[in-house]
Amino acid sequence: LSSMQIEFYLDAFDFTQTIKEVKVDYAELVAGEDFPQFKIPENAKYKIKKARWIDLYTGEEATGKVANGGNYRVYVELEPNGGYKFSSSALLFLNGEELDRYNISIGDFYIEFDVYLSLAKPIEKVEINYTVPAVGSNPSAVTVASGKGYKLDTENTSWYNNNTYDKQLEAFADGGRYLLDYYVIAEKGYRFTDDTEVYINGKKSEMFRVSGAGVSLYGAEYYSFAKKINKLEAAIPAPQISKDILSENDIVLGSDVKYKVEDVEYYGEDIVYADNKRYEFTVIFVADSGYEFDKDVVVAVDA
Repeated sequence: LSSMQIEFYLDAFDFTQTIKEVKVDYAELVAGEDFPQFKIPENAKYKIKKARWIDLYTGEEATGKVANGGNYRVYVELEPNGGYKFSSSALLFLNGEELDRYNISIGDFYIEFDVYLSLAKPIEKVEINYTVPAVGSNPSAVTVASGKGYKLDTENTSWYNNNTYDKQLEAFADGGRYLLDYYVIAEKGYRFTDDTEVYINGKKSEMFRVSGAGVSLYGAEYYSFAKKINKLEAAIPAPQISKDILSENDIVLGSDVKYKVEDVEYYGEDIVYADNKRYEFTVIFVADSGYEFDKDVVVAVDA
């Protein structure tokens, strides 16, 4: 033979071992002492690559000693030893308790997680006050109780026109819809928690959220002078084979209504109705200016 060709194949095998469980421990914060070190078991097949402490009041990296009333977020990164990798479903135990996967990022050769550690005093109650809007009146200033460990973020707290989403600087108008966005900041040594309660003009509110770091709280209050629409009536034509798919122009509304069809959503590919198929549409109705749908609106659709 003058020449010979040999074909062969090599299969790649992964000889790395998989780590399915990770344990990390740390000591409690103590004011005036060094920041606690994160530790792993002696026989662990992984190591701590870095741990970074962030002061939540300043947003900068924390150095020196733990502050009295300090509030911190710690970013920790782990990496496996040679010959090992992390399982995508690895469980992470922090001081013996499984950490929520929402706070974990996992790759073959890294695990990143963050945890909040704090000596700050919990804020139990936030009191916010302002003059309730009335037609013809101007937006009032918003104030919070003083000496309670928090303050109003005046730069981000404002009244808005809920139709245009512009800041409301003029008097409230009949038929208008308005929104107050408020932001409250915890002062140094204090923090908001999931148990913090908010009172608006003395009345308990549920329309707020505490940031994950506990250093801010934000919420909204809605006011409307729009007329209510209590009933929505519409007639939708029956589908006919080979006829065009439903559009907003096909829908017939009742007489003298204060709303209109804004859109008909259909996610199929057909442009005409076909036999032996099922069609699903979403019809979006929008109230006219100065009107809004009542939360208990009755919908009467003839389809």
